[in-house]
Amino acid sequence: MFSLTESQILDFQKKGWLGPLDTFSLVEIEPIKEYLKAQGQLVKIDGKLLIEFDNPFLGYKTTREHHLSCKPLAQLLKDDRIVGRLNQLGEPNLLLWRTNIFYKLPGQKGINWHQAVDYYGHEIAEEIEPEKKTLLFPAHENVLDLTIWLAIEDSTLENGCLYFANGTHKQKFKAVKVPANEGAFSALTNEKMSWQKAKLYSKVFEFNETEYEIQAVPAKAGQIIIFTEKVIHSSPPNRSNQPRVGINARYIRPSVKIYPHRYQGNYIDGTGNNIERHFSILVSGRDDNQINICGDI
Repeated sequence: MFSLTESQILDFQKKGWLGPLDTFSLVEIEPIKEYLKAQGQLVKIDGKLLIEFDNPFLGYKTTREHHLSCKPLAQLLKDDRIVGRLNQLGEPNLLLWRTNIFYKLPGQKGINWHQAVDYYGHEIAEEIEPEKKTLLFPAHENVLDLTIWLAIEDSTLENGCLYFANGTHKQKFKAVKVPANEGAFSALTNEKMSWQKAKLYSKVFEFNETEYEIQAVPAKAGQIIIFTEKVIHSSPPNRSNQPRVGINARYIRPSVKIYPHRYQGNYIDGTGNNIERHFSILVSGRDDNQINICGDI
């Protein structure tokens, strides 16, 4: 029931994403909803109502890595109903390395078209030193960074579900420097807003949506969407009176070095987060590389 069909695998390879897929029951995601309720606080930043989340494990406010604080979330993200499907897409050995809460309040703006893999170590179109990147991929490997988006509340056309540009994972789109308040993520969360305030610029992508088939992908609570971070995607503003709540999780091969700068004693990542306590979780297969800090929940 929770395996991908051959047709679904071919569809993923063609479009760069797949879903929504029935995965968890409302009962199974209820502890996640309770956790978010307990850790979230509404705040106003620059006159905009946003929501902050305390991460008890990391010890500061962030939308990131709450699977390290919330065992029920970690258990779902390690579940074979997710991992088994990812294995079918061609990779038996996988680390869960990052999660992020996407909590879009009523009236909150969306996220512009972007190719998320570009954010792992590049400032606009400029190369930086390998050790300063977020992920350091082996030169002989194709970049693989699979993401699942888990709907915690229903994601609809009205509240700003995900949109994908089919087939865009097959090419690299040029990033263009723009003022920080015009970047793809400028209205995402208070965390993104705060670290971008210190930046003079951000980026958008040279992408014309009229040249591609665009699909909106609503998802019911408990469903997942799988996509490669190479695919261009976005989400529009929340025009409803209900929040749009989802959590994404990112999975990579153990051969990819995560936060290489931490081994130089630099524990601040590209968004200002302290990653000293961060660790990855082996969710399937083997880790023969032993180059990352790993643990379990």
